[in-house]
This record gives sequence, structure tokens and C-alpha cells, in this order.
Amino acid sequence: MLRCYIAGKISGEDEAKAKVKFDKATEIIKQRYMMPVNPMVLVGLEKDWNKCMRICLKSLLTCDAICLLDDWKDSKGAKLEENVARGLDMLIIHLEVPKDKTINNEELIINNGDASTGSATETVSEKGGNE
Repeated sequence: MLRCYIAGKISGEDEAKAKVKFDKATEIIKQRYMMPVNPMVLVGLEKDWNKCMRICLKSLLTCDAICLLDDWKDSKGAKLEENVARGLDMLIIHLEVPKDKTINNEELIINNGDASTGSATETVSEKGGNE
């Protein structure tokens, strides 16, 4: 089973909203038969950014893939995590987490290659199958 690290904006977000967002992503990843690695669970109550990133980066290195939430570019930490994952040729998954409470209409865009060329990219919808 692939281990998939979830990367997205946490710092500066309402903690309850961030938790819901990462919990939804966790459920979606589980539905894709991957083992999610949720940074909000990893760091617990720790608030120091540097300590959190050290914990998260160590965990990222144990993963096969990274799941980038739609707000990852707004996060210094998620950009660092994406850079490490890309440098290690990890599977890159882009996920837009639905804003409502349902998780039935999301799409995963899986990129295992050069994003600039779009090589090895597929879109998988919740309805099943590849598009």
C-alpha cells in the first residue's frame, strides 16, 4: 500500500477548518487504497513552525507519494514539501477538497513525471475509472 503525505496550508488558517480539510483529504486518499499521512496528526499540539516542519519532513521521506491540496502554493511549508517530493521523484497527486461536507465529487490529478510536459498525468474522478 502506498503511503501518501498530505500537503496544504495550515499556518494562518482557522485550526478547525484546516482539520476538516485535512480529514476530508485523509478519507479521499483512503478511498484510493493509499495510506494517508496527515501532518496535523503528526504534529499534535506543537505550534513551533520549525519543529513541525522537521517532524513533517521526516515523515514525508517515508512516503511514496505526496497529495497537494488546492491551497498548497499559499504555504511555505507545503512548497518545501512539494520541492522535496519532486526532487525525490515521488508520485505527485493534486487534490481539490470539496468545500461542503460531501466527498463524492472530488478529482485527483496524478502526475508522476514532468509537470511542465504533462507526462504521465491522469485524472481520476470519484465516479470511477480514468478520464
